[in-house]
Amino acid sequence: MIARREQLLPDLPAAFELIASKYGATPPSLLSFITGPSRTGDIERILVLGAHGPKELTILCI
Repeated sequence: MIARREQLLPDLPAAFELIASKYGATPPSLLSFITGPSRTGDIERILVLGAHGPKELTILCI
C-alpha cells in the first residue's frame, strides 16, 4: 500500500471519526487497521509479541 503523509492518522479514535464523517451510518463492510505486532498473554501469562503475524512494522515516510 502507498499512502500520502496527510493520510496517516495519530490514533484509532481519529480513524473512526474520519470513517464516520466519510461514510455516515453505512461504513464499508471490511476495514483493516494496522496498528503494530500482534500480542498475546494467554500462555502462562507471558506477553508474546508477533505470535500471529509479523513482529514489527516498518513505515517509511518520504
